[in-house]
Amino acid sequence: MQNTTFVEGSSSDDLKPRLTFRIGVSGHRPKSSNKPNDPRKNGLSDAELEIVRERADAILDCILDAVGTLNSRLDHDYWSDETPEVRLVTSLAEGADTAFAQAAMDDARAMQLDVILPFQRDEYKKQQGFSPKAAIEFDRLANHDRRHALFELEGNKKEAGLPYLAAGRRVYEHADVLVGVWNEKSAAGTGGTAQILREALETGVPVLWLSPSGVTKLLTDASHLENHADLEDVFAEEGRFSDALSALVQRLLAPPKGKASERLLRFYREPSFTHTRRTAFSVLRWLFTHHDKEKREDLDTATKSNSTFMRNDFALNDSAVMAWDRYHQAAEDVGGERFAQTLRNRLAPRWRKADVVALYYGHSFRSAYVINFLLAAMAVIMGLTGVLWWTDDQWSMHAKAVFVALEITIVFAILFLTSYGREPHEVLFFGKCKFGQDWHTRWIDARTLAEQLRLARLPVLLGNSASPPQGHSERDDAWVEWYVRATLREIGPPTGLLNSDRLKRAIDTAIKDEIDGQIEYNKRAGKEYRQVDHALHVVGERLFVATLVVGLIFLSYYVFYVLGSGKELKPLMKSVVTLLGAGLPALGAALNGIRAMGDFKIVEKQADRTYAELVTVRDRLLKHREKPNRLETGRMFSEATRAMSSDLNDWVKIYRLRELGLPA
Repeated sequence: MQNTTFVEGSSSDDLKPRLTFRIGVSGHRPKSSNKPNDPRKNGLSDAELEIVRERADAILDCILDAVGTLNSRLDHDYWSDETPEVRLVTSLAEGADTAFAQAAMDDARAMQLDVILPFQRDEYKKQQGFSPKAAIEFDRLANHDRRHALFELEGNKKEAGLPYLAAGRRVYEHADVLVGVWNEKSAAGTGGTAQILREALETGVPVLWLSPSGVTKLLTDASHLENHADLEDVFAEEGRFSDALSALVQRLLAPPKGKASERLLRFYREPSFTHTRRTAFSVLRWLFTHHDKEKREDLDTATKSNSTFMRNDFALNDSAVMAWDRYHQAAEDVGGERFAQTLRNRLAPRWRKADVVALYYGHSFRSAYVINFLLAAMAVIMGLTGVLWWTDDQWSMHAKAVFVALEITIVFAILFLTSYGREPHEVLFFGKCKFGQDWHTRWIDARTLAEQLRLARLPVLLGNSASPPQGHSERDDAWVEWYVRATLREIGPPTGLLNSDRLKRAIDTAIKDEIDGQIEYNKRAGKEYRQVDHALHVVGERLFVATLVVGLIFLSYYVFYVLGSGKELKPLMKSVVTLLGAGLPALGAALNGIRAMGDFKIVEKQADRTYAELVTVRDRLLKHREKPNRLETGRMFSEATRAMSSDLNDWVKIYRLRELGLPA
């Protein structure tokens, strides 16, 4: 079948994200009356709204300048050569939202607009009570050529402020910084500006607070909503912003530094691997599981099952390709052609690249430690094999020399393989010569990236952002989260009404093309690793029992020898018992070393736990599908994502410290 989703051999430029920045807006509407029960009696006066308009121009210009400065300063090692994109995310309510949208849609700024509505479009206009003039302006902005997305939630007007809360949450989820036009008063109801600002800060989204009087302060903690007197006004007297806002924008977008930067650039340069001949780990698994009649596929991905002992192919099988194609069709049904095309061109190929890189280095690392342990046992056996020629005066020294040479060769192979697979380091006798491919780190980083990108598939269908929280970690693997955030910035919300039919469509593809596949994977993984762990334990144990038997046989022979019989067997018995007495335990220790390094028992239990959690979520989703609602569907998608991300986190904890080393 033709692969319509993936094009193998993507260049580094295809992997680089577009420089994108998103500005969310949440603020008050205009004042309508002074009636005690009118929620808009504390809204913006005409004078205050004029101040907001002036500040909107200044804020957007400052952010655009900061993005442009960052783009011109970089040599595009990290970003694609595409023109940077700055988007405004808003619900287009009359007042602050509209003021910022008007400023963003000014032709001089050329920004994009993401509109997220709590109700279907016409119902929203009714709920807002737009004046004829305001309704015309709403339609102009919502239909603008540079409107990137228009996402409508099917809110229930009987649910008080819950629809507004849902829309507000999606606004800050799709924002790198949230502009809050707030009068410092408590929210008039659920989903009010104060609640949205607090939740945004609690989830790590910085807030640029703009008071109706024009005071503008940068808030980075929820406590700043009550305690902001000591914070500096970032709007300077001469009519421009201080460096604080520009510094924030560049800090949120700036690529990682140090080793994290090196790892990111190394990922861009990775070839598009199609196969590997480093198959020792696969052969080990086959030896202990080949009796299983169930169809077996690679446990790291849905690859074709035509691999051999000498080659593991990474091409996706037809069912995996069809699953991605169905997912993209579902994305088009839920969020429109543009939304689906972005997922197809941005998310899918980057997942695929990370997946094959993880496969290649995962096989390299695992095969290396399997070979190392087996070679270590072989070195012991080679060193002792010369004892078979002990009594041969003519050939004993020659035989010993041959087997010592073989032992030295094996030890050198272990040292070379270990050194070659480790991170770059100084090599003994070669000074500052760097040597090492860092298989372990490349495997862990690429697998983490692939899984985080794949896990993003479910929440984005519901208009949620799956971006990792904004962080500025100094960890060497911080580039992974930076890359995931940069990729998901490009996607944005879907376009369309998220009604029950589209919820059912999202549930169907979530079950069929994600959850069912992970259930099958974890079921198979738990079973296979249980078999491998048990087989390594049993074979290793039997090798030590065999050593015991050899020792008992020798002691029995010794009794006959003392009694004067069997003396002609003395040379053979000494040689064979010496060889087997040391060789069998060495081989048993090697198998137990492989077992300990692989942590198969822990991985098995982890897979069984994830399997059980996903089966529970799937069953609940199937029942919920009959009468789906957005909130419950979102919760179940989050549960499925948490189960799979917990599996990933546990996996990383297990293997992060399992670096390639000498067998001991």
